[in-house]
Amino acid sequence: MLHIEQISKSYPTKPLFIEASAHLKPHTRVGLVGPNGSGKTSLMRMILNDEDIESGRIRQRPFLRLGYLPQELESLPGNTIL
Repeated sequence: MLHIEQISKSYPTKPLFIEASAHLKPHTRVGLVGPNGSGKTSLMRMILNDEDIESGRIRQRPFLRLGYLPQELESLPGNTIL
């Protein structure tokens, strides 16, 4: 369903991932948990193709459904509680 294969990503002052891999099977639910600055948001952005990876690859099946709530919201529709 989702294959993360030996991805690497770093910033000038800090490596986030060095050849990290994960494979998620169909109907799997996952929550990303970790301290601030550990790469949770960067990983989600890479899976969504919103951020580049330095090496490795991320493959996903067509019609994969991902749920993601970004840290910074531009606006919320009326009558919405967050």
